[in-house]
Amino acid sequence: MHTHAVIRARALPALLALAGVALAGCAGESPPAASVPGVTPPPSPVTAADGAVAEWTEWLPYGAEERQRMRVLPGEPGGGVAVLVHGGSWRAGSAGTYVDPGSTMHALTRGLHDDGWWVVAVEYRFADRSPWPTTARDVHSATRAGVRWATERGAGETLAMLGDSAGGHLASLEGATHPTQVDAVVSYYGLHDFTTSQAQREARNCPTMNVGAPNVFGVQPTSDEQLAVARHWSPAHRVGPESPPMMVLHGTEDCVVPYEQAGELVGALTLHGVPAEVITLPGEGHGSPAFVDPETTLPRVLDFLAEHSDPVVAPPTQDRTPTPTSPPSSAPAEPTSPTAGEWRP
Repeated sequence: MHTHAVIRARALPALLALAGVALAGCAGESPPAASVPGVTPPPSPVTAADGAVAEWTEWLPYGAEERQRMRVLPGEPGGGVAVLVHGGSWRAGSAGTYVDPGSTMHALTRGLHDDGWWVVAVEYRFADRSPWPTTARDVHSATRAGVRWATERGAGETLAMLGDSAGGHLASLEGATHPTQVDAVVSYYGLHDFTTSQAQREARNCPTMNVGAPNVFGVQPTSDEQLAVARHWSPAHRVGPESPPMMVLHGTEDCVVPYEQAGELVGALTLHGVPAEVITLPGEGHGSPAFVDPETTLPRVLDFLAEHSDPVVAPPTQDRTPTPTSPPSSAPAEPTSPTAGEWRP
């Protein structure tokens, strides 16, 4: 195991009232940052740990399509790689969530970079324009490309996946389906079980809206075949004993995706003996500055990453489509499409 010299340990904040190990859940989206297709935004300066000013790279392509791109904020030599996946209901959003200094989540970027991490902010093709699982595959390809780019320039071998809302789902899915390559996952109010989120929203009397499965698959799963596919792409159903440690942050009043979703993932991880933690934010909804407060929540996230970041293997040489770890006994091993192919993993 490598020593993480550049990832500074932090003292655990005293405000443990923010921590809750209740079954929490969340999966919504933070407001997408404005962006103009094809136009490269100006570099966003971030103060490095040594006081110097570091700058984001320009857009780096990891594929041929417009949204197959990423930006990297170089960290300290030997520092780990933190891949940040934006939210937006799988159908909107941009890397500006983490790149734009005016964005709420930019505090996370700053905290990671101050701790020596190389930050990779990725974009991906949207689920309403490209058949699923294009979005999930893009995140995997972007992760491979980002790790390769950073390690070739001095980054260490540690990999952490972080994301907000839909990005939380995609980050935890990457960790669940590629456990030998990911050291730790942090999901900010992400959806983790497509088969339970709608009923949980209804139980909370949340306003009617299409969130979760309809935004990914086009319909709310009801048939056995649809439910099998929904489980296949739900991180809570894909974790196992080899999964990386995961942390979930969620507000109790989130009505975009129910609070109970955090518990779906953490409960599954706990059953497999995998370290998992929930930070519950009482009274908070779907995202706010409280989730990245530099005095409370942010230090706990950075501590979690420092504690659980272990070295990973070299980036895979080819894309690997996630395969079910244990298909439901009542469903086929390879879920097939009830419509026009959107459902096939």
